[in-house]
Amino acid sequence: MKKFLIFTLALVMALEVSVFAERSISISLNGKEIKTDAPAYIKDDRTLVPIRFISEALGYKVDWNEKDRQVTISKEGIEMVLTIGKKEVLINGVSKSNDVAPEITKDRTFVPIRFIAENFGIKVDWDKDNYVVILTSKEDSLKDPYAKELKNIASDFQKSLEDLRTYYFEDVSKYNNDQILSKLNEIKDKVRSLAKNLDQMEARDQYKISYKLLKEAIVLGDNIIDNYNQALLAGDKDIAKRVVDLHTQLAIKISEFKSALDAESKGLPYREDKDIKSYNDAGEKGNLLNDPTLKNLFNQL
Repeated sequence: MKKFLIFTLALVMALEVSVFAERSISISLNGKEIKTDAPAYIKDDRTLVPIRFISEALGYKVDWNEKDRQVTISKEGIEMVLTIGKKEVLINGVSKSNDVAPEITKDRTFVPIRFIAENFGIKVDWDKDNYVVILTSKEDSLKDPYAKELKNIASDFQKSLEDLRTYYFEDVSKYNNDQILSKLNEIKDKVRSLAKNLDQMEARDQYKISYKLLKEAIVLGDNIIDNYNQALLAGDKDIAKRVVDLHTQLAIKISEFKSALDAESKGLPYREDKDIKSYNDAGEKGNLLNDPTLKNLFNQL
């Protein structure tokens, strides 16, 4: 009788383990369920997801190195390198250890979702009752007041330039030249005020790259306003084309700033995106429009 009870108990436990193992895992991103092309599963108390989820659902850039069996995930100044079968992870060149290694299952690459998401600034929760991984994008992960102030200056600066572009291009027929020049001078004063505020902050070692990039962006903005002025007064089409080119340069510079600020606020070194580097190199060579990565870069902005 005793042996029968032990056998029965073992059978029940085996069935429970089987049901537990087969239970499907759902993933929610900002309140919306995301379907994966292969089912996620749990290993060593960590949820692993197919690598395609990282690129398609989260929008991160993913590269695969067959020779080294490495997955490189990058976005906004953060580059993470994971190696199949190894728990060591490189984040912008800094080594970190994870609880579980990425692995290949049924010819598919699976990676640990919590480690990746949290290091890219996404909040991760686990609903154990319903087996749901809950991912929530953080609206503002900046905690350092200095970093927040840099971000605020950048936001005010972008708004000023956007107002100028709207006023000059979209609403130009509503105003005469004097009114437009008045608006140009108003925004120029605003941009110079922001530049002064940035100078007063000085550069901290932790944020030296993002500070430098924001300063360069504001100088570009000041140059844009001067070119608007010349284009308006002289009616020169070449100057107008120059304005468009400067706006493109400014968009790239702001993108660099945001990436650098995000990385530096996490205490990580900033690594220039490969496409941005290619863009900058092409610009230095005077062959910007022929750069093959330009289209890919614009898709990221």
